[in-house]
Amino acid sequence: MTERDTAVPRQIPLWTWLVPGLARPGRQRKPAFPALLLVLGMAIAFALAACGPEQPSLEEAIIGEWVNAHGGTIHFYDGGSGFIPGDENLTPPVPPVNFTYRVEGQTHISINIAGQDAVIVEIKLEGDRMTWIDATNNLEFAYRRVG
Repeated sequence: MTERDTAVPRQIPLWTWLVPGLARPGRQRKPAFPALLLVLGMAIAFALAACGPEQPSLEEAIIGEWVNAHGGTIHFYDGGSGFIPGDENLTPPVPPVNFTYRVEGQTHISINIAGQDAVIVEIKLEGDRMTWIDATNNLEFAYRRVG
């Protein structure tokens, strides 16, 4: 008898049974590393995709009160309406204005003020900051969420 004949059979790790093509009794051992990397990579990718915070739509994220650096405010309400408080201290005075808005895609809204043509503006939201870009009139305003 040789040493090989009396040796204790080598135990195969349990996880090798879970990956197809890995060593089983009576089979030739195949490299597990590529298959293991593939399974591990897919699991990590799925976990990251499932755990990431879902971004609210523009329609949801814009709702609230916003103030600019000059103290001017704009209110967006649920359901597509809004309000801009007037400022009688400006020359000429700015009256309070109710408006309606509609989200146009992922980054634009259409604002309708009674008696005027609709204005389409680009909205960029980053946390509690909103940038309002009116490309037609070459204007840009920065707002901060109140409250």
